[in-house]
Amino acid sequence: MALKRKARTVGESLTVTIPSQIAEFYNIHEGTLLEWQPMQNDVFKIRKHAKTCRVRNKGTNKIETILAKDGKCIAPKGFELA
Repeated sequence: MALKRKARTVGESLTVTIPSQIAEFYNIHEGTLLEWQPMQNDVFKIRKHAKTCRVRNKGTNKIETILAKDGKCIAPKGFELA
C-alpha cells in the first residue's frame, strides 16, 4: 500500500513528514539521517543512512571505518576511536 505525503515549506526548505507507524517500525526519530537516492525518472529510494565511526587499530595503527552499533561509536577490542 502506497502512502502519500504532501511537501510543506518550513523556513527555506521543503519538509516531508513520515507517518508514525513507519517511523516506529524503522526506528526513525528526530536526528535520524535519511538518504534519498535517485533511481530513474521520478523514482527514488529513501533509506536510513548508516552511521559510521573511524577507529585506529592499536597493533597496526591503521585507521578503519566501522558501522556504529545502535547509533553509538564503540571501538571493538584492539581498537580505539580515531
